[in-house]
Amino acid sequence: GTALRHEGLAPGGEPTPNGGFPSARDLHRISGGNPLLLRALVEETGAGAGQAPAPEAGGPYAQAVATCLHRTGPTALAAARTAAVLGEQATPGRVVRLLGGSATGARRALAALEAA
Repeated sequence: GTALRHEGLAPGGEPTPNGGFPSARDLHRISGGNPLLLRALVEETGAGAGQAPAPEAGGPYAQAVATCLHRTGPTALAAARTAAVLGEQATPGRVVRLLGGSATGARRALAALEAA
């Protein structure tokens, strides 16, 4: 398993001057606090160099995201794909409209994505 050491972080979540680790804030921002995603992010980036982690397409982090999406079910996966196509233009309302079907089902799918 991957062990996370915290001695390189200052109380505010910023790297200490001796560096070595990205900030806890960056790790949480990218992983959303999801333990599976956090482990994959640390594995992929090495959680080092005192820089913000930058996962790559197809790497362990991307694979963990895909795992989370598939676990949420087909409607949530469709919602994620729709949001990805829309990019910065994605809003819950747009995703619901494009998915068709029931608004309740689409909203549940979006809630599942948020929880994942």
